[in-house]
Amino acid sequence: DEIVGKTGVVLEDIEFGKGGIVKVGSDTWRAVVEKDLKIPKGSKVKVLRVEGTKIVVEPEEES
Repeated sequence: DEIVGKTGVVLEDIEFGKGGIVKVGSDTWRAVVEKDLKIPKGSKVKVLRVEGTKIVVEPEEES
């Protein structure tokens, strides 16, 4: 999918097993994480892959 590898902004906290909301470009997605972590609202995340109507994300590395 064309959004894989892109950066998004967390609109609703993402928690392991619960998920949250991420905005990528002009679209909003349900987002989940693979690891036991919480990503707070306002954080930047990288899209790893699309699974149906959800995206799997990880925190973006600080450069």
